[in-house]
Amino acid sequence: MKYLSVLFLLFVFCLTSCGTVPFETGLLPKKFTVSLKSRQVPLGDIETQIKNTFPKTGLAKKDVKVIYFPEEDAVCLSYKTIQSYYCFLDREARELFITALNKYSQEYEERSITDNKRKTTSAYGRTGVFLIWQQFSFSKQYGMNTDITYGYLFYNNSPYFALTQKNVSYIDTDNGSREEFKSYEIVMHFTRAQAQELEALLDEELLRSHAVERIIRNGAAEADVW
Repeated sequence: MKYLSVLFLLFVFCLTSCGTVPFETGLLPKKFTVSLKSRQVPLGDIETQIKNTFPKTGLAKKDVKVIYFPEEDAVCLSYKTIQSYYCFLDREARELFITALNKYSQEYEERSITDNKRKTTSAYGRTGVFLIWQQFSFSKQYGMNTDITYGYLFYNNSPYFALTQKNVSYIDTDNGSREEFKSYEIVMHFTRAQAQELEALLDEELLRSHAVERIIRNGAAEADVW
């Protein structure tokens, strides 16, 4: 019994001292990280809709930059709301996006999705991602593992494929104090056409073509000497 008590105390200590605490329970976030200093390959821009913050209402169109980080094999969704976000999808998260979108498209065609006020934002699965966020362009950046879910939502009687980036908190102890910095839960609302644009940029063959940096050769001979 004493042995179990010691293990429990060690578990609690680890939770409270790691400096990062997800707000919501769910899958344990996968432990992978990405550096913004790594090589980046811009894939393109897509559009989504995100809810306006108070006092505005409704959905607002948001441009999202899609960037591939070959060294970490991660695709970044970079966008700004009241904070700047860099949400990194590893291969598992990308494959789940495609599977989830296919299920949503099928149910959309069958008209089997319903606006019955149930929580449907995680209807097609949940997975871990790596998130970097900052308040202003000149402020400190914080990196955390967190979760995203795939599902759907109705807004003004119209259905949307939904990617939900879960909120998370970082405890900064660099200055000798415990200061909490929070990201916010963000729901990206996609029409089918918008989601298909992102799906095209997540194509594994496309990403593999960028996996190895091309060598630039100046003044290469037109023929080999024999």
